[in-house]
Amino acid sequence: MAGRNLPNSISDSFGIPHDVKFLFTNEDDGGSTEVLAHRFVLSLASDVFKREFYGSMKESGEGIEIVDASREVFSVMVEFIYDKQLDWASYSLNCLASLYYLAEKYNIKDLMEKILIIIHGYKVVKENVMNIGVLGEQNVLLTPLSDALYDAAVVFLRNYFQNRLDMALTFFSEVETTPINSQVLHKLMSKMCNRASSSSICSNCNQTLCVDGQSVTREGFVPGAKVVAIKGLGHPNISKITFCGDLSFYGSSVSGSQLTCNFNSYTYSCKQ
Repeated sequence: MAGRNLPNSISDSFGIPHDVKFLFTNEDDGGSTEVLAHRFVLSLASDVFKREFYGSMKESGEGIEIVDASREVFSVMVEFIYDKQLDWASYSLNCLASLYYLAEKYNIKDLMEKILIIIHGYKVVKENVMNIGVLGEQNVLLTPLSDALYDAAVVFLRNYFQNRLDMALTFFSEVETTPINSQVLHKLMSKMCNRASSSSICSNCNQTLCVDGQSVTREGFVPGAKVVAIKGLGHPNISKITFCGDLSFYGSSVSGSQLTCNFNSYTYSCKQ
């Protein structure tokens, strides 16, 4: 019941005063802006905020200055914590990458998982594939984020080239020669070769010894694999698994909606 009021509680009109203020400096004119929130709500979502507000890291003063994120991106994180409805399709990959950095910094695992799911379903085209690879390289210290970005680029390129060497050579020759582009191209080619050398592996479960019919577990989780629900345990409409969390995973239904699923409630469906 209380949860229904959470999205509205961030508004001044709700009547519960904010007790924490985050400050941001505008690089253009040197002015400052702020994001207001409630310490208790932020602490429920993040053990980092909990330590910052109530533990040994307790902050003092009128406001907390944020220097490693923009106000816009920080606001999205706060709105996610308050369970606000967000228009995920309106956020660029650069924004999502910055948001992932904040989610990792404040240990908000639900937000990290949500961002990776969006990246897995992001529409990659020839015109943006190198930018996605570069973004993956720029975030190489955030391994799950970097891997997701590179994987999105590799999947597109393999489908785009269709094993045609001439198309691959043409594409790579048209890329501007810069140090980071060279590094990204090297990684993309390496990852594509690794996938090609795994042609004897089951295309669904990615195993040499196919695990068709075996339960989906956290240890053997394969993003994108086709699955079927175990009768009476899983959602019957789930057809594909998308992203693995700590205690559960996300699955995609036939209609494309994402649902939270439990391990050992689905089996791999490799031969259908």
